[in-house]
Amino acid sequence: MAKNNQFIILREGLPVQDRGNVEEVCQSISLGYYEAILKYLGNKTVDVISTMGEQSREESYLLNQFIGTNFDDSATTVSD
Repeated sequence: MAKNNQFIILREGLPVQDRGNVEEVCQSISLGYYEAILKYLGNKTVDVISTMGEQSREESYLLNQFIGTNFDDSATTVSD
C-alpha cells in the first residue's frame, strides 16, 4: 500500500511492523499464472509502464492515451 509517499507492507491486510519479517512476506507472495510468463521471458528485456494513485485520478486514462490500451476509466464507465 502507498500512503504519504511511502510504501507500507501489508500482510493479510495489516501493516507489517517488524522489518525483519519483510523477507518472509516477500517469499510468500505468489503471482499465480504470471509466474509462468515471467519464467518464459527469462532474461529478456521487458518494458513496464504502471500508474498508481487514488481512485478517479485519471490513471486509466493516462495508460489508454500513452500506450493505446482500453482500460475502463471513470469517464467511460456506465452504471445502471
